[in-house]
Amino acid sequence: MRTALIAHRRRPSVSQAVDSLLTSGLIDAVVISSSGADDDLAHLAALDGVTVLHSDAAQFCKSSLLNRGLRTIDGGTVLIADADVIWSSEGLRRVIDVVDRQRTDFCWLAQVEESSPAGMPENRTRLGFRVARDTAGARVEIFEEPVSASVRPGYGMIYGALESFRVVGGYTDDWGGRWGWEDVDFLLRCQLLGFSARSAGWATHLSHGDDVRSLSGTSKEQSRDANLASSRADILAGRLQGPLATTVVAVHSQIRWIENGVEAFVSTDS
Repeated sequence: MRTALIAHRRRPSVSQAVDSLLTSGLIDAVVISSSGADDDLAHLAALDGVTVLHSDAAQFCKSSLLNRGLRTIDGGTVLIADADVIWSSEGLRRVIDVVDRQRTDFCWLAQVEESSPAGMPENRTRLGFRVARDTAGARVEIFEEPVSASVRPGYGMIYGALESFRVVGGYTDDWGGRWGWEDVDFLLRCQLLGFSARSAGWATHLSHGDDVRSLSGTSKEQSRDANLASSRADILAGRLQGPLATTVVAVHSQIRWIENGVEAFVSTDS
């Protein structure tokens, strides 16, 4: 059983996203976890295989909505999708094969192409990540990636077994509704916990400006950087599992945190 999970708030494009998933022939069910009490999703809830979870939360919190969805799914594998990402069957198949056939624990989307690159914000920094291990322990590297207006990695689209999502503990959801970094935080924590992860596949993002996001009155970079600082603090303190974890995973290694080539933070041995 493959289930796609979408966190949603007032995005009309979700209908196109759901249609692309269902018509791919690769997804059995779709769960939409929505924070807009006034969202009209009845037309989607009426479709076979689609479940809509409503929340009356005043503020959009992607992590909380995803965790709610992960709690309701019964088993199998889960694709964390997006309300404005359109999938092709072949691009999605590449993602699925990494986990189902190649036995990697998690796969994130390698390439997202913008539908209207000319309308994308300019002068934006984009951060990449890398997790490696050596004799000293684990090393987290955060670095600026080359910015393209048309193509980017899709860190937010992640596929894996439901049980693996739950061992990692789902998504960190105590950042006060700030937007950004929750996906990278998950990918960092899963690898530090010993899960394997890599990227594959492609999809199309229906381009839009930041005005449709919930940024708590801050810019995208300010919101992301505040969440990055919280993520860093949790990871270096050894808090690697999220709120859904029911089994504690012990990790006995030092974690070194490197940002833009500077090793500025080192955890104590756990």
